[in-house]
Amino acid sequence: MVEYFRSLPEISEVVINPKLDNILIKIFGAGVDERYLEYYVSMTKKGLYSFDKTYPNRFSDPHYL
Repeated sequence: MVEYFRSLPEISEVVINPKLDNILIKIFGAGVDERYLEYYVSMTKKGLYSFDKTYPNRFSDPHYL
């Protein structure tokens, strides 16, 4: 399955919250893991996506990472 996703063409652009590093430091005490972000961006360009909430348990909060 991994090979399938790796072989997909890039079909979209990626938008990353410019405040991501600061948010992660505030919540977890550490910033962005560049290796994770590189893989995440690669898969997002292939059409896979997620909407990660900035504050997971605030259901009415419209902010995403």
